[in-house]
Amino acid sequence: YVIVTTQADPPMLAIADTALAHPSVVHFTGNDALGLLNSNGDTIDVIGDFATAAGSNFTVGNGSMQDYTLVRKDSVNAGTKDWNLGQTQWVVHPINTFSYLGSHTSLCGESTPCAELFFSEYIEGSSNNKGLEIYNPTGSAINLTGYTIVEKFSTTTPAATFALSGTI
Repeated sequence: YVIVTTQADPPMLAIADTALAHPSVVHFTGNDALGLLNSNGDTIDVIGDFATAAGSNFTVGNGSMQDYTLVRKDSVNAGTKDWNLGQTQWVVHPINTFSYLGSHTSLCGESTPCAELFFSEYIEGSSNNKGLEIYNPTGSAINLTGYTIVEKFSTTTPAATFALSGTI
């Protein structure tokens, strides 16, 4: 499930399931933390330190969340609430790398069961080339009603929220 800004480049918009106008959860700048909440309101995955939302660029591998594309490693089979672990689960690509968008794969299967949605791609590109991908590793359709993405750049009120809908 791909979410981008309404001003993203045409290749991103062509893949998107949803395009959001400003302000939104995909209008981030690399110093915002993002959380994926399930229908019970529990945080099931984060990008950045969602607990502190420190307002600084979060380090990821050999890059950061600012001006990079992050793609979850295919060995990851679940989201995490712990950014210390989460920051090791991404492959860092140069700014404006869109070639992986909408095509995530994982090693989930019978030998590695996976039970919950997670973030699989984060694009913090130039201008408004911003986007997220949510991956369903279960092999079964999941109703997105009740799932929410929350963007924070401080520990106080969320900067933006987006209630997901449809099926993935």
